[in-house]
Amino acid sequence: MTPTDYLEQSGRTAAPVDLSKKTCFPNNNSVLHQSVDVITGGQSADMIKRAVFYHSPLDKMQVRGDTHLAMVEKIYLGLAEAELDLDVSDVEGNLLHAILGISSEAGEMMEELILAKTSGRDLDLINMREEVGDIMWYLAMALRATGGTFEEAMERNIAKLSIRYPDKFTSEKAHERDLSAEQESLGQDA
Repeated sequence: MTPTDYLEQSGRTAAPVDLSKKTCFPNNNSVLHQSVDVITGGQSADMIKRAVFYHSPLDKMQVRGDTHLAMVEKIYLGLAEAELDLDVSDVEGNLLHAILGISSEAGEMMEELILAKTSGRDLDLINMREEVGDIMWYLAMALRATGGTFEEAMERNIAKLSIRYPDKFTSEKAHERDLSAEQESLGQDA
């Protein structure tokens, strides 16, 4: 199956967007407010990734963490001050579904890794591959919502990383990025 075929076929099993049926949240603002945990969880994952794989110094991590905390506080204040409403369009509804799905599937993968390590059992690689497939399904949903394709996403990612790491990955290049050049490679203004 090609990435394009997968993008099309995965759309057959996507839930319809209907944000009017709420069973546990009184309004869309509540959904967004609760979803801030997804942001902070992702930021924590990013900090761990940078520390373990990019060898980010602690002092840079702290500054990055403070920046994230300030951003989360700004989001919470914005949610508290205004009754925001999600657009019930396919774009926002499907993006919300995709973001929450990717986050939850990544959480399941982390749970399996930690449980395997702490129990002394082998990692369930079949389950891990299944979770990767679920993440691909949610990625397809996000691509359909934004009008993108797997091929385009892959090409743009490699173009960006080729600028970031012209020869190969280095911790130094991970820290000293030329964001303007990276954005230009994606067809965006800096």
